Amino acid sequence: MGALDPSTYHPDQSLTAAINRRLTQWKAAAPLPKTPSRPMISFTFDDFTISAAQNGTAILDRLGAKATFYACTGLAGLTTPIGDMFTERTLQTVARKGHQIAAHSHAHIDCSIANIRTIQTDLARNLAALREYIDPAHPCHFAWPFGETQPATKQELKSMMATARGVLPGINRKGSDRVQLRSYGITRDEWTVERAERAIEKALLSGGWIILHTHDVQAKPSEIGTTPSALQYLAKLAHHCGLDIVTVDEAHTRLRKEMSLY
Repeated sequence: MGALDPSTYHPDQSLTAAINRRLTQWKAAAPLPKTPSRPMISFTFDDFTISAAQNGTAILDRLGAKATFYACTGLAGLTTPIGDMFTERTLQTVARKGHQIAAHSHAHIDCSIANIRTIQTDLARNLAALREYIDPAHPCHFAWPFGETQPATKQELKSMMATARGVLPGINRKGSDRVQLRSYGITRDEWTVERAERAIEKALLSGGWIILHTHDVQAKPSEIGTTPSALQYLAKLAHHCGLDIVTVDEAHTRLRKEMSLY
């Protein structure tokens, strides 16, 4: 099965699908029992492109921070409308620099319509490929392709993955779902950067864990990518405001130390 192109495939946009998409956050949830003691922010890249690997790591490395890269192994080595996708060498370089590699399915399937068996098989293939590429002990963090899921699948992933990230906007605090973590998309549209600015301000006042996600990072980004200048601005803003810039795994580890999650 070839991987679905994230720049051209669009999940069901009907009103019913939109309502179900919102309702999934309340079903089969695994709520965080506490807000993190210090405000945190994670920069994440989906699929992922070589431009994200090169420009994203360079920006965060200068701040002494690391990012999380959700790798869709079925796209490896391909050229897509959002750019050249990572190769085995790219993956190894990113991991060697200390950035986190996480799972993002193999075929970038729409988990809102695929059956559980298909999703399990696809995820197993994704994890096996990642272990072969970089030999991690066990990639245990996941991002839903297209941000799509369904309650039965969430229930299944509770025991398989430490976290699963979605795309519904919001700051992760007490009650947030660890198998559908909220995140803010950053694109070439200026309002998405402004929205992230406001989230940083809110986290400073009332705490929480912000997750930002994007795809390619280049001077002329795709519709789902952003520019190096926008990414650098948000990273520097978070750093100067005193937010801890952490990978998803670092944030989860910190939360586990603060409380007994499960």
